Amino acid sequence: MKIILTILTLLYPLVVFYGLAEFSVRWVSLVLLLVFLVRFFALKKNNNNVNKNILSPLANKSISLLVLAFLLYSFIFNADIGLLFYPVIVNCALALVFFYSLINPPPIIERLARLTQENLPPHAVLYTRTVTKVWLGFFIFNGLVASYTALFSDIEVWTLYNGFIAYILMALLFSGEYLVRLRVKERNDN
Repeated sequence: MKIILTILTLLYPLVVFYGLAEFSVRWVSLVLLLVFLVRFFALKKNNNNVNKNILSPLANKSISLLVLAFLLYSFIFNADIGLLFYPVIVNCALALVFFYSLINPPPIIERLARLTQENLPPHAVLYTRTVTKVWLGFFIFNGLVASYTALFSDIEVWTLYNGFIAYILMALLFSGEYLVRLRVKERNDN
C-alpha cells in the first residue's frame, strides 16, 4: 500500500493531467481526496511507529491536511486550481523544513549524513549546512515556478514542468551535489 501511495504521489501531475482529460474536476478531486485520506491515515499509523522520516509527524500531518483542504476546495467549487497547487504545497513545506533545520540545527542534510556516518568531521558538518542551503534555494525556486504554472499556465505547461522538468532539475542537483561531495571528501581525506 505504501509503495502504491508513493508512486501515486510521484506521478501526481500525470494523474491530474490524464484525469482532467478524461473526467471532470470533481471526479479527479474526489479520487485524489480518497487517495490522500488513505495516505493521511497511513502516515498517522506510521507515525505511531518509529519515524525515520526527515519530516516530523506534525509536518507530515500538516502537509497532508493542507493538500486535503486544496483537494476539497477543487471538489466543492469544481475548480482545478486546488488540484494544481499540490507541487506548490510540497515545495513550500520542504523549504520551511529545510529553513527551520538551519535555524534549529542540525540541518536536515547533516541528519541524513549521520544516518550513515555518526561522527562527521568538521568539514563535513560545514558542507552539509551548505548543501541544506542549496536545497532550500531549490525548493523556493521550484515552489515559485510551480505557483506560476498553477496560476498562469495551461495544464500542459503545468504538467510538463511539475511532472517532468522539476524532476530533471532535482536529479541534476542531486547528481551535481554528489560529484561535489566526492571532490570535497577527496580533498579533505588527503
